[in-house]
Amino acid sequence: MAAPRAAVLGLPSLTLALSLTVTLSLAPPPPQARVACLGEALFDCIATTASSPTRPAEELEASGAFKKLPGGAPANAAVALARLGTPAAFLGGVGGDADGTELLELMRERGVDCRGAGVLTEACTRRVMVSFLGPTPSPSP
Repeated sequence: MAAPRAAVLGLPSLTLALSLTVTLSLAPPPPQARVACLGEALFDCIATTASSPTRPAEELEASGAFKKLPGGAPANAAVALARLGTPAAFLGGVGGDADGTELLELMRERGVDCRGAGVLTEACTRRVMVSFLGPTPSPSP
């Protein structure tokens, strides 16, 4: 048997033991789901007016001059997989507000199993405010 590389080089050997425990409080993915997408669901709020990127998000949101589009990479992936015919589930949390309800309904309508999603009754669903200089890009259907 060959000597360990550290011994050949005259270096002291080191043994490192690592233990990692991760606990998730979400329900397991439904049995029929082939892919479980774990993470966030949110609304991307895209400015519909020519505005400066330094305009405060609160001012933009209050003006109502934005297009609200469902987002969040895991939620988007679950919807894309379902559209391609792959059974997918979304495991994540949304707020107990109208936005959270709307996001879960949109995913269900598009064929995503949301039984593992949690509704945080005391929280608001996240919104990401985005503004562009120039024409606002059109979202893909």
